[in-house]
Amino acid sequence: MVPKKTKKGIKLVCTNCGYSKTAKKVDIKLITKSTNKKSKEIAITTPEEVKAREEEKLMLEELYKDSLEYFETD
Repeated sequence: MVPKKTKKGIKLVCTNCGYSKTAKKVDIKLITKSTNKKSKEIAITTPEEVKAREEEKLMLEELYKDSLEYFETD
């Protein structure tokens, strides 16, 4: 599904069948660029997914710091 801007807002539209759905709050990020200008991959994430990723990143940073401290004591 790709985002399409309309007068009523942003819709997500399937490029194969044409099915469309009104997009709610989403973050749209271009994740890869193709040499072919017609082909692009995008990732659509909700604010909840972004928050979960940030929390996971913080947790991994804490675990990394703890493991460094553990190995420095030996």
